[in-house]
Amino acid sequence: MARIEWTRMSGDEIEELVAILVSREYPDSERIRPSRGDGGIDLLVPQADGTYWILQVKKFAQNLTASQKTQIKKSLTRLITFSRENSLKVSKWDLVTPLDPTKENRKWLRGLAGPPEVIPGWKGIQFVDGLAAKFPEVVDYYCQDGADRLAAATRDFMTLLHSGGDRPLCAADATATLKALASRINDHDPHYSYDLHVTTQEMPYSSINEDMLVAARQEQLASDVFVTIAVRARFNDAPLVREIPLQVSFTVPPDSGLREQVESFINFGTELVVESGVALTMDLPGGLSPEPFTNGGVRITAQRQPLQSPHEVRLVVTDPDGDELASVPVVFDSVTRGMNSASSGQMHGADTLGVIDVTLKLDFLKQTMVFSISLRETTGRRLEDLLPAFQLRAHWGHPNRMAMVNPYQPAPVQWIPIDLPIEEGTLPLLKVVEALLEIQRARGRAIRMPSIMGEPVAMIEPWVEAGRLLRGEEIHGTWDSISLTVSEDLPPELQTMITGAVVMHTPLIVEIAGERIELGTKQVCLASARLTAPAVPGQSAVLEPADDDTAVIRLVPPTGASEARGPGVG
Repeated sequence: MARIEWTRMSGDEIEELVAILVSREYPDSERIRPSRGDGGIDLLVPQADGTYWILQVKKFAQNLTASQKTQIKKSLTRLITFSRENSLKVSKWDLVTPLDPTKENRKWLRGLAGPPEVIPGWKGIQFVDGLAAKFPEVVDYYCQDGADRLAAATRDFMTLLHSGGDRPLCAADATATLKALASRINDHDPHYSYDLHVTTQEMPYSSINEDMLVAARQEQLASDVFVTIAVRARFNDAPLVREIPLQVSFTVPPDSGLREQVESFINFGTELVVESGVALTMDLPGGLSPEPFTNGGVRITAQRQPLQSPHEVRLVVTDPDGDELASVPVVFDSVTRGMNSASSGQMHGADTLGVIDVTLKLDFLKQTMVFSISLRETTGRRLEDLLPAFQLRAHWGHPNRMAMVNPYQPAPVQWIPIDLPIEEGTLPLLKVVEALLEIQRARGRAIRMPSIMGEPVAMIEPWVEAGRLLRGEEIHGTWDSISLTVSEDLPPELQTMITGAVVMHTPLIVEIAGERIELGTKQVCLASARLTAPAVPGQSAVLEPADDDTAVIRLVPPTGASEARGPGVG
C-alpha cells in the first residue's frame, strides 16, 4: 500500500480517516466531536479497570503553530471539565495526529496540565501509518476508489441473489458462489462486516448472534435454498459514520394501546412493535435494502448507550412506619433515549449480584420517574444472593415507600411513595426463598435454588411449612381427615374410641430437587378427633374432627419414630 499523503488532505478528511482507523483498532471506543472550541474528535476507549483512555484526534500534518498549540491546550482543559462533570476516570490522554513531535513539542505537551495523575502523550505518524497498514480497506475506501469497488461488489452480489444466474441454485453451489461475493464486500467495506448463511430451511432470526448486529436479511432462492445475511458493525460508532436511513409510516388509532407505545418510544426510547399497516423504506449497508413495502410490521429497539461512568445507588424500601423491608445495591450502566432526549430517557442497570434488571424512566419536564424490576433466571443460584432482590420485589408497591441512596455518602433521604400495587406472586416467591434458607441452615449444607416453574403447589407448600417450623413458629389451622396405621398392641377397649384430643409425632421431611431431607420431628395436635370406624390393629384407620376441627403444628426434637397418641390412640 502506498504511503498516505497526509499533507494533501483537508483537515476534516484527516480527522475522519484517523478516527475510523483508531475505532477499528479499538472497536468498543466511543467518539465525541466537541460542539465548540478546539475542534477535533475525542475517542473514549474503556479500560479493564473501569477507567478511560482518551485519544484526541487532530488534523495537524505539519509543524505545530501557536494557534494549533492553543487548540490542544483547550482540548485538555475541556477534558478536565468533562471528566469532572461526568465522573469520568481518565487513566491516559494522547494526542493522535499524522505528525511526529519534535523534542520541543513533546516537552511542551508534557508540561500541560491534564487530568490528575495523567501525563499527556503523543501518537504520531508511525502510530497512524501502522493503523493504515493494518486496515487497508479503510484507506482504500476514503483515499482511493474502494467505495466504487464496494458498490460493484454489492451489485454483483445482489444480482446473483435475486436472479440465481442462468440456472436455479442448489445449496452447494449457492454457498460457494455467494460466499465468494460476500468476501469481496467484506474486503472493501470499512464500516460493516457481512456474515452469510446458506441453509436448506428457513433460519430463525432469533438464532442469529446479536453481537454488533445492526440488520439481518433473509431470501429464499429455491425450495431448499435460504440465504441469510447478518450485517455487523466493525466498531461501536459505525452507524454514526455510515448512517442507516430508515423511513417508517403508519397510522395510530386514537385511544389505542399503540398510541401509548408510540409516546413511550418517543419519550423514552422503549421498544416499538407495530404488527401491520406499516410502510417502510431503508438504506441498508452492502446494497441489502429490501424493496419498499406498504403493509408490513416493524419492531424498533433503541440502542443502549453506555454511561461514561456507572452510577451506583442503593434502592431501599420501608413500610409506612419507616421499618426497612429491603435494601439492594444497583449499578446503572447504560441509557436509551427517545426523540425527546433532552427531557426524558431510560437508565438501565442491575443489582450487583445479577439477580434483577432495573429500568428507570425519567421525565424531567413532568418531574416523574418510574421503575420497572424484572427477575433474571434464578435456577441454580445461591439462596443468599437471591434474598435481597426477592425482598425488594415482594415489597415494591403500595403502601410502602422507596428511596435511592448514595451508598458512599450519608445524606438526607427523600422518600417517595410507591403507588403501584405489589406484583402478584412476588411475596410467595420470597417465602419460598426464606424457607429454603431455613432448611439449608438446618441441613448444614448448601442448597441451590431449584426450578419451581410449573411445580405443583403440593410440592412447594411443604418447604414453606418446614421453614416456618424451623423458625420456631407454631402453625395453626383446621383439618378434615387423617389416615393412620393402628398399633398392633392397641387395647380392645380403645378400638372404638368415640372422641378426644390427639397428639401425633411424625418426621419432618421435605423433598427438594429429588432429594429427601430429614429435618427433625413435627408434633401435630388435634383439638378433638374421632375414628370413622372401629380400629383394627395393624390396619389403616381414619380420624375426622369431632367437636373442634382446629390443629396446631410445632417442631420438637427428633424422636426417631412416627407415632400417634391420644385417648384411644397409643
